[in-house]
Amino acid sequence: MLDKLFMGFLLLIGAVILNVIASSLGLSTWYWYLLDMSTLGIWAATKGVGFFSLVWLYLVYPFALGILVHYSNLLMELIDLF
Repeated sequence: MLDKLFMGFLLLIGAVILNVIASSLGLSTWYWYLLDMSTLGIWAATKGVGFFSLVWLYLVYPFALGILVHYSNLLMELIDLF
């Protein structure tokens, strides 16, 4: 049970760090993208967000979170050995 909580905290911290990186690079985050979708509509929000932000949102961000989950699983297995 505590291992899932720990992994959840790692995922949350990783997502926050990725959002800070995206903002510092001028890329859109899911928060702003979904907010634009709710006010402008899906098509207008997607057209307005830019190519690199879409690559970030749909490819880089999920891949980075997946890598984070993978390594947090490895870390938990390593901790369980002791």
